[in-house]
Amino acid sequence: IWTIWRLRPFIIGITDKDYEEQLEYAGKIGVKAISTEFFCLELRSINTAADKYKTMSDLCGFDIVQFYKNISVFNLDCVANVNLIDLFIPQG
Repeated sequence: IWTIWRLRPFIIGITDKDYEEQLEYAGKIGVKAISTEFFCLELRSINTAADKYKTMSDLCGFDIVQFYKNISVFNLDCVANVNLIDLFIPQG
């Protein structure tokens, strides 16, 4: 059976913690292709989904709403070819 793995959504701060292990496992069990899309935070849902974003923030270890605001196309300081993780997550 030709199998495609749908890695959706890819959430920076969560999925990137173990995606390499997931890829290795997928290859071992015969996955032939991967389809992915990045998580898109809908700012209009912040109030109605506040508890879910809080849980996601706890899992990520940073404020996910602020992170996505920082990398928003509406943020004029956001430029192409920037390591997204470096924009918000303290390294060290």
